[in-house]
Amino acid sequence: MKLPRSFTSPAGRRFTLGRVERTKPRFEGDPFWTDVWPIFMGEKQVGRLWRGAIYGRELPWGTTTRELCWAEFPLPPLGLGFDGPPAATVQEAMAVFGRIADEVLDWRADKRVRSVYSKTGFYQKDQP
Repeated sequence: MKLPRSFTSPAGRRFTLGRVERTKPRFEGDPFWTDVWPIFMGEKQVGRLWRGAIYGRELPWGTTTRELCWAEFPLPPLGLGFDGPPAATVQEAMAVFGRIADEVLDWRADKRVRSVYSKTGFYQKDQP
């Protein structure tokens, strides 16, 4: 499968995929095999794209922004960052990653970020 080398988030941030790391199935039907691609913003790894069978054949793709979230303190508030839901296509997974990464990066830049988890309906880094 040929993946795009890079993709752009809704806010226009550019991300690139690194070289795949493969975890081979241990036995026929092993649900824990994965292919993992590091995701970079510039030279810094900010997440991972993965493909596997854990969520079934219909939802083989997923992403995480753990590297981005743990890169600086304080950590993003509840509901911003970390893992995206499983996706049916790599394009869906990349779109989810871009949206989640934008929220974390916007929050770190002290911009208002909407969230259903916030009592006010949004998070902003400088707010108590």
